[in-house]
Amino acid sequence: MDPRLRGDDDGGLNAMASTLYLGRQEWLKPLREGYKTTFNEVATRALITHEDKVLLVYEGHLDSWWLPGGRIKPGENMLSGLAREIEEETALQTQLGDLVGFFDVVLSDSGKNANKHIFHFIFAATPDQAPDFIERDHFDTDPDHPGKVSKMRWFTLDELQATPNVYPACIRNWPALLAARPKAYYGTKLEDGKTAIENIERFYISTRVVTTHDDRILMVYNRKGDFWYGPGGQIEFGEDLHACATREVMEETGLPAQAGDVIAVDEFYSPTYGLHQINLYTRCHLAHDQLPDGWTDIGSDGHVDKCAFHTPEQLAALPRAYPAYMAELAWPVRQPVIPAQAGIHVKAHAS
Repeated sequence: MDPRLRGDDDGGLNAMASTLYLGRQEWLKPLREGYKTTFNEVATRALITHEDKVLLVYEGHLDSWWLPGGRIKPGENMLSGLAREIEEETALQTQLGDLVGFFDVVLSDSGKNANKHIFHFIFAATPDQAPDFIERDHFDTDPDHPGKVSKMRWFTLDELQATPNVYPACIRNWPALLAARPKAYYGTKLEDGKTAIENIERFYISTRVVTTHDDRILMVYNRKGDFWYGPGGQIEFGEDLHACATREVMEETGLPAQAGDVIAVDEFYSPTYGLHQINLYTRCHLAHDQLPDGWTDIGSDGHVDKCAFHTPEQLAALPRAYPAYMAELAWPVRQPVIPAQAGIHVKAHAS
């Protein structure tokens, strides 16, 4: 077996295994002068692997090879959106597994005379049957963009390294995404008291900070919603993820922080506010735990009423604290990622 596929120490491939965030990727074309970044989009991608190969699709209008996938709509969960995209772009039957990484990119949208900030979330996947082709034509059946994808191909690692225009560049080292890591959390939640995902109009991408000091976790209290959660808030359009995390900690608690790994992602649907919120749980390091006296939230919404450090026992005793698995994020137990172990089955419609 190619040693690069084992997920052990391989000269840097495994360096990404501690974080889900793969960084901001450079777009294929330069940004247009004078454009401002004014909106977000969300996309999902499938890392479909079989033995020593990964499946990519070719987008002729960009002359580039991509992981199968595409944009989802507000209110559509990532896995359902990805299932639809796999069917449209490959017609393969697959098993979807864990969230294994994500990246963001800022690019120009000439139709809107603005830049957009897109977050791409990558899930592991395996085909139901061993592939019987290396490359074959397949035309995307997306009704909005028919024929965007024109072919697909299985690449070995060496072939991938030698192929120009692979996007994003970080997938050239795809075995790193499947390496053992602390448990990668992904989930969805509907607003309390609601029974259906409806009237969702826009995405809200936010960082949520997970930070401990002397075995106590920092939490803030939202007086409007009457609940506790990790400090955090909206990533401004085009803003760096780590810069957002440190800014939010300072605004809501008055403490300086240094942002690190992104360790979990979840989706929250709020019909009341028309939001599809995607939370990126980011570890932060605090130099000290001396909360300033009389500090008030200086963020734009000012919803935080108080902040405090909590032991595991105190966290468990809070009547309303989000997410429900915050203790597991704060005090993790290492376990390997098992791709496509507990995913959903994706079946292509008969043609």
